[in-house]
Amino acid sequence: MDDMLFYLMYIVSMFIFTIAHELGHVAMGHVLFGDKDWWIELGEGKPIISTKRFTVNLFFFMGGFAHLSKFSDERWRRIMMSAGGFTTNALCLALVFPLRALVMSPFDPYSPIIPYINDFFGAAFIVNVLLVILTAVPMKYPWNGIYSDGYRILWHIRNKKQ
Repeated sequence: MDDMLFYLMYIVSMFIFTIAHELGHVAMGHVLFGDKDWWIELGEGKPIISTKRFTVNLFFFMGGFAHLSKFSDERWRRIMMSAGGFTTNALCLALVFPLRALVMSPFDPYSPIIPYINDFFGAAFIVNVLLVILTAVPMKYPWNGIYSDGYRILWHIRNKKQ
């Protein structure tokens, strides 16, 4: 049962921190372009939840995409926008690691809920490490043919002309 609960926490962490990743792109779009017309789509497949700002598809763990209405031809702005996602996950990672230690230290380790909180922070740590690596490293994802944020940054750095 504990293994099943850990996997559930891992899936919930993946959902939460993928949204955080996409919100990092949106925040950069808002800061750099003043873009207020955005929406986020998580995963692939048929939509299971859809609102004005969010669409969650059946295979939500397959990544996400932040749609923005404004964009710029300036390379540095595109680079910053691409970096917004994994930068957000790196910040989440920097918060999750000490929070895990903080939650564990002042409480009784034999409390029935503390191990679950610890497992959630452990899953959140793993998910954020994976999201930082899988999005910052330049690559083309084999399952959907989309390029990583790191690939887009490298492309903008190498290509002076757009």
